[in-house]
Amino acid sequence: MATHAGFDPATWQPDLTIRRPFWNAYDGRFGTVVIGHTPGSGVRRRGGIVIVMVDTGACYGGELSAYCPESDAVCSVAGRRAHDSSGFTQQLAGCLP
Repeated sequence: MATHAGFDPATWQPDLTIRRPFWNAYDGRFGTVVIGHTPGSGVRRRGGIVIVMVDTGACYGGELSAYCPESDAVCSVAGRRAHDSSGFTQQLAGCLP
């Protein structure tokens, strides 16, 4: 399963506020979930491999990362503005779980 951001299943409208409650409650019954829109300094896993967060902040000077669920492989390349990571560090301050 993959999700671009978050949505309210009652209205099918975008809703980023549901992310953390979902992460804390998801038990893996539908398989691994791959998510973005929560930048971090590397690909992170919650619940072992149940939730994989692939946003590594390429637009803030971090890396651009991809995840392969079949092999659990991660591939990352330098982001466009990798030489200036000050904005990335500030953006991360309020994002990481």
